[in-house]
Amino acid sequence: MLAAAFMLFRSKGSSNSSSGGNTKNGKPAEKFPGGPMTIFFGSQTGTAESFARTLMEEGRENGFDAKMADLEDFQPDSFQEEKTAIFLMATYGEGEPTDNAADFAKWLSNENGDLTDTQLEGLKYTVFGLGNRQYEHYNRQGKLTNKHLSMLGAQRVFTYGEGDDDASLEEDFEAWKDQMWPALGTAFGLGSSGGSHG
Repeated sequence: MLAAAFMLFRSKGSSNSSSGGNTKNGKPAEKFPGGPMTIFFGSQTGTAESFARTLMEEGRENGFDAKMADLEDFQPDSFQEEKTAIFLMATYGEGEPTDNAADFAKWLSNENGDLTDTQLEGLKYTVFGLGNRQYEHYNRQGKLTNKHLSMLGAQRVFTYGEGDDDASLEEDFEAWKDQMWPALGTAFGLGSSGGSHG
């Protein structure tokens, strides 16, 4: 009995240095202190989807409960509940959105003026565009996504990045994401989670 009371006191006293205090509600709160994150991709050939899978895995390593989402499944109502998102947007043909991102791009462009400039004010985001300099409208969809999210009140938490499929797309993506994680770690108060040594 005395040992049990001592153990209870001990666990209470060390609760701020251990993640064991949050198991009541069944959620591993300390595992993903950055909270939920959705990585949306607009992909025609599969490259953006592959990049999204990489970011999902790395997001979990960096303290975010990250998941991938195909923009083909875009629904305006559920999208407006998102809090943290990364967008990987490929440009297809002459500056067009990929087939799976067409509905999202149309909604985001707000052509009818139905959306307000505070529509997405609860969203923190960043965008990486995948394009090819051989085409006239290089990375148009990445640039438009970045611009339109901001116009609807979303808050950019890391700089827009883009890659050139005609040259060094993989290297461009690697360089961008390697700077992104430490920046997001700082923005979300995750300390050294992003890999910096202080």
